Amino acid sequence: MTVRYRNHPILPNIHYLTQIADVIIHLNLIPDYIEHIHGYVQVYTSSNHDEPVLNIPFDEKIIQGSLDFKEEETYFYLSESKSIEECQPIKLFNRYTTPISVYNITINKFELLSRYIQVKYPSSPFYLYPDQWNELLCITRLKESSLSASFNSIQAVIDIYTNLSSFTFPIHLYNGFLTVRKANL
Repeated sequence: MTVRYRNHPILPNIHYLTQIADVIIHLNLIPDYIEHIHGYVQVYTSSNHDEPVLNIPFDEKIIQGSLDFKEEETYFYLSESKSIEECQPIKLFNRYTTPISVYNITINKFELLSRYIQVKYPSSPFYLYPDQWNELLCITRLKESSLSASFNSIQAVIDIYTNLSSFTFPIHLYNGFLTVRKANL
């Protein structure tokens, strides 16, 4: 576990919530047989380093599993010879023993990608049940995209926000053109 404290004053007699730290639990370091962790995040002041002024308890159930996807579904080739493609889905597989609720999806470089592909995804939460594949995104190549493609490749990241955690995976666009650079001798 990593605790990253924020360095800002907390004034006395202030009665509103103030985030004082980010707590990150590194699930990949927790053995499979551990199902539960608990403890305290302790807060010290600059004037008293000996005793904590605040003990914040945490109590977490560890759910082992993964959210998988087929890597080959994340590559998109833009070609002038190809006609408009039907939707190419990107699917997720729930390897957890509990249902997953996907409540938000974001894509970095969305404006850049939208010149070449159309991305459709649910606007409302949807569920992935254990041992189930489910379509996350539908990607369609735009008709005019390859004619105006001024790139060799674009890599973006899709962030998926769920009831368990947030997950990321890459998406790749490439047009098949090579860039030749003259070597400086």
